[in-house]
Amino acid sequence: MSRKNRFLGMSYSTAFNRLRKSILLMLIKRLDENWCYRCGAEITTERELSMDHKRSWFNVSVKLFWDLDNIAFSHLSCNSRNKPIK
Repeated sequence: MSRKNRFLGMSYSTAFNRLRKSILLMLIKRLDENWCYRCGAEITTERELSMDHKRSWFNVSVKLFWDLDNIAFSHLSCNSRNKPIK
């Protein structure tokens, strides 16, 4: 185990991804974009934050995957149980 991992108590990559998600939530709260695309309720924690494709991209278009207008934020649970809107 690396010194960073021992110091953090977890892998560095896991810690960095959690930090990245915390920063993202802070920024979308500042922009008042922390509302779930699926259910409309507020996204309040990093654990429930998910990036969501509004329209399905798989087997449709690689461009839809990268299209920022096709991205919204949702609760992880809402994103997991719903299929993208076509």
